[in-house]
Amino acid sequence: MKITSKEIARLSGVSVSTVSIVLNGKPGVSDETRSRIVAILKKNGIPLPGKRHLPDNGVFRLYRIAKHGHVINERHNVFISDYTDGIIEEAKLYNYTVEVSTHNGPNIRGLCDTIRSSNGISGCIILSTELSPEDFGEFSNLHVPVVFLDAYYEHIAGDFVTMDNANMTYNAVKHLQEAGHTKIGMLYAEGAGNFDIRYESFRRVISDLKLPLREKWLIKAGSTHEGSYNDVLKALDSKGELPTAYFACNDIIAIGGIRALQEKGFKVPDDISIIGFDDLPASSLVDPPLSTMWVPKHEIGRLSVRMLFNRIENRTYKYQKCLLGGELINRKTIKEWI
Repeated sequence: MKITSKEIARLSGVSVSTVSIVLNGKPGVSDETRSRIVAILKKNGIPLPGKRHLPDNGVFRLYRIAKHGHVINERHNVFISDYTDGIIEEAKLYNYTVEVSTHNGPNIRGLCDTIRSSNGISGCIILSTELSPEDFGEFSNLHVPVVFLDAYYEHIAGDFVTMDNANMTYNAVKHLQEAGHTKIGMLYAEGAGNFDIRYESFRRVISDLKLPLREKWLIKAGSTHEGSYNDVLKALDSKGELPTAYFACNDIIAIGGIRALQEKGFKVPDDISIIGFDDLPASSLVDPPLSTMWVPKHEIGRLSVRMLFNRIENRTYKYQKCLLGGELINRKTIKEWI
């Protein structure tokens, strides 16, 4: 009896679509998975597929855009390198190499002109952390497909991939509530679309959980260590009741906030708890080690390549938007509040 693709998928522990990729000799499947499926094909006397021809020296270009540098700077190099590693690893599966280019400054139109004049690239991945909604229109008339990494806008048509900011914010605030905190504030910043989503999501979550919200519990802070420290320190000088916990829109702001709280005589987490976002390496080294939301950066990078390759193969669909969830890393900055 001839074995079916469904049976091959069951025996190899993969989806039918993955089996189809291997049967058609297409790229996009790991060597281990391909070998497992090929072994089943051999066992059942099915001819092995030939390798699909891909363009020689195919190139994807990753543009690292530091429009103002408040977020994309040396403090986030490790974070960005995880994206880059994922992109390079996944591109190899598709027989593409990756070039990394940095663009500094607000001239996004000039960047797009540079892309238009570039030869030999098959597609671009744009690190869009610092881009504003108005910037994305500049990329609409490029001759190559584009995927926007580390950004998401509901009302903009385009291929976007980033972390699930809204759900991860909900999980952070919900965890604080389950730890007994009912007075929860936020340390927020501007200059990145992800920050905006986290801020809007925080306000919505507080409302959904029927928790009190005081505007004075929302502290606007700079997105650098020194900037967040100074801004939180200044806010703490004003009189008034403080929340028992803060959600910070990223780890750098959380670390600056901890320093300011400690300087004012507050103990973290005994007096005030705090949770960050991103799980930067520094978050495990501060005293006390920072509880934070871990982001699947490596997989987000890999997914951006799969989206770009799909766009090259099939330009008929309008766009695709993908959000990947993260998880709480609970260290030492959250106290059970009775």
